[in-house]
Amino acid sequence: MDDNEIAKFKEQLRLRKLGVAMYELQTILGQKISAEEKTQRANNYYKTLDNGIKNEGTILNLMYKITGQKIEAKEYTPPINQQLQTNEVENTAQPKSQTQNQNISAPTQITTFPITSYLSIRDVEEQDDEKLLKQGRDKPVSNSIFVINQISSTEATLETYKEMKTNFFNSFYRSLSGFVFAFEVIGSPSFEDDAVETVEKGKLIKEDEYWKIEQKSKIQFKKEEE
Repeated sequence: MDDNEIAKFKEQLRLRKLGVAMYELQTILGQKISAEEKTQRANNYYKTLDNGIKNEGTILNLMYKITGQKIEAKEYTPPINQQLQTNEVENTAQPKSQTQNQNISAPTQITTFPITSYLSIRDVEEQDDEKLLKQGRDKPVSNSIFVINQISSTEATLETYKEMKTNFFNSFYRSLSGFVFAFEVIGSPSFEDDAVETVEKGKLIKEDEYWKIEQKSKIQFKKEEE
């Protein structure tokens, strides 16, 4: 394995560990037990995590939700010999000839961020009295009104679609009460407004195949300049 392949392998391993850690903490958060017991379980599990995973923003946010206490992220520098150790583990697990064949026939696919998705009003899913956003489409269509920019495997930003069609702008305007979970309106909308602008992008966190609102997007309605 060359340096590039080692880096890809390490990133895949890190994302896998991050996903497991998020699942475990979300499970603790959702358990019907006392706050004290949740805090104890979360702290005990947090101690078992790798230093790199401990400092992930999503993990720190979940720990804060469970314990009510903020954990200061510390800069983490992997050991110098970590790449060599990863290489040795990979080569030990299977014969060298087999590794070479797999590298040639099935190159590792790495996701490149950011990834932009376009959503419509129908891409809102309600589960257990909580509203979530679907993944959406990779290209804008006539009814696109939201845009999700995925910046990592678990995080994304949310904004309104700048080229929203007039009829779907009207639908969004009339349905504002149904989108307070994701958008905070700045100022007082007017019936003369025919455009919407994102003042501050919202923040999303991945939950299974859906996106959960971590921080609302701030938007402002206005009259489009002619």
